Amino acid sequence: MSIEDGDDPSCYMVQETTFDYEYDADFDWENVTASQCNCTHPLHKFLEVCITRCSIGDDTVFFSMTDEELFEIALPGFLYLTVFLVGTIGNSMVIFVVNRFKRMRNVTNVFLASLSTADLCLIWFCVPIMFMKYMSHTWSMGRFACYSVHYIQQFTCFCSVLTMTMISFERFLAIAYPMRNIWFSSIGRAKKVILLIWLLSAMLAVPTAVRMDYETNLSLSGQRVHWCRRRFPSHFMGYQRQTLNKAYALYQLLLLIIFPVLTMSICYARVSAIVYKSSKDRMILSQAMVAFSKAATDAVTFSGYSAIPMITTSRNLKTANTTINSYSKHRNNRVAEANKKQVSE
Repeated sequence: MSIEDGDDPSCYMVQETTFDYEYDADFDWENVTASQCNCTHPLHKFLEVCITRCSIGDDTVFFSMTDEELFEIALPGFLYLTVFLVGTIGNSMVIFVVNRFKRMRNVTNVFLASLSTADLCLIWFCVPIMFMKYMSHTWSMGRFACYSVHYIQQFTCFCSVLTMTMISFERFLAIAYPMRNIWFSSIGRAKKVILLIWLLSAMLAVPTAVRMDYETNLSLSGQRVHWCRRRFPSHFMGYQRQTLNKAYALYQLLLLIIFPVLTMSICYARVSAIVYKSSKDRMILSQAMVAFSKAATDAVTFSGYSAIPMITTSRNLKTANTTINSYSKHRNNRVAEANKKQVSE
């Protein structure tokens, strides 16, 4: 089954895929009889007349697979298991360290612990479901799981994105407005912000639960099969499915890509500019201090020998002293202006 127009091909989607097998044009597929069934041919297993003959028990399914079919299961299974274990251990260690050691409990690390919690939920709900869906082309976990699992996946995705955005904003405040960041740098206030992020993520993920289509059909053998697709039901709320899918794609584009990327880019660009300017001012101050030290040393060295070096040394000392005083005055004015602006706001 191919992905229909408007379906979401994202990594969080449980997709319905098929394998392309060679089609024998000389074979009479419409008038095939049970005696012609070749159960080793992948397509014959799906013919109605071959269902009974080619059916095998659950206990012999792995023994009847070819090496290629076993490889198609073993390699993805190993990769899914690796991602699950590494993600679980890594994120659990972050949460443990932040909660166990008191010196690690600062605002940034609290946000990182929240980010690890969201990633941990995403790993627990996304990876097992994706692997189970890879093993079966149908949905066998019921209607409630169809809606809730995809909702939780999108919910944790919003948590991760909003938390990373808040981390960049907190770093910007700490460097650009240190006086204002004193109020924000409280652990208690950071936890309140995290709670707000999780509540907001829960609301923003609601459209994902609505955008689920749970279908039921009959197989060739008469068994009831179910499908769980990420698409709006047909004519939902009087709108066409294609229109709703476009609106949902725009919704995700704005909230998951444009807003966080734009916010983080602005914050980190401002931080980079402030750090660059600060390092440049420090370099000027360092050069002035070196000149001041050299002038003072020369004054002591040549004070008893010649008046000419003393004149040159005096000029260097005066220049260095002027540079230092100018830098100190500029820095004090800048700090006073920043504090005044923060108090007025």
